[in-house]
Amino acid sequence: MTSAGSGEVDMLLHYMPIVVRSHDLTDWERSFCASMVKRSKAGAFKPSHKQIATMRRIVDAFRSKDANGGVIDG
Repeated sequence: MTSAGSGEVDMLLHYMPIVVRSHDLTDWERSFCASMVKRSKAGAFKPSHKQIATMRRIVDAFRSKDANGGVIDG
């Protein structure tokens, strides 16, 4: 696994509120994304490697579905 730069973390966190509104998440994924949003707004937040990997997986799946005509940003 490669480490994430601050730009990638910012991009992943940018997607979290959008992804939370997606209908394709499990309850756990929705709760995780909401938690990431809350933590990022609380101040200096540095997600762990495991949290970053989880956000990558969720965002990649979301973007893949979006690219295939699924969910639209909104």
